[in-house]
Amino acid sequence: MTYRYRGDKLTRPDLKGAFCDAVKDERGKCVRGKNGAMLVRFENGETHVILGRQLRHLEREREREAARDALAPKVSRRFQSV
Repeated sequence: MTYRYRGDKLTRPDLKGAFCDAVKDERGKCVRGKNGAMLVRFENGETHVILGRQLRHLEREREREAARDALAPKVSRRFQSV
């Protein structure tokens, strides 16, 4: 599964918004800690333990954006810039 790491105020700037994949064990399940942490591998090859609350699943994020766009009010032609 692919995630986007949100990060917090202490996160390295190059990791904020970076894409990462969950590291899986021999059973094919994601490696999770007891406190909600998750083992992930970033695109640059680094492996980190990340709080699960700071990760956003990409497919869910795309679904939310599509729903938000569908609910957005339609702008009439006279208000559109030329």
